[in-house]
Amino acid sequence: MFDAGNMMAACDPRHGRYLTAAAIFRGRLSTKEVDEQMLNVQQRNSAYFVPWIPNNVQASAGLFSAHALQNHDI
Repeated sequence: MFDAGNMMAACDPRHGRYLTAAAIFRGRLSTKEVDEQMLNVQQRNSAYFVPWIPNNVQASAGLFSAHALQNHDI
């Protein structure tokens, strides 16, 4: 998730800290599982986030996969 190839901005994440992060999960999974994984990511990478934004990781979960949306298999 924190690889430079996954960034949607022209910056190098190795030279600074993150203000926020967002992730979108698609497919059949529970929101509890998403929350647990995002808490794990936030705790593991806490040194790379600024300390003055406490809730700086956001996640959302969608039921349908990107493939299903693209092919209108809903």
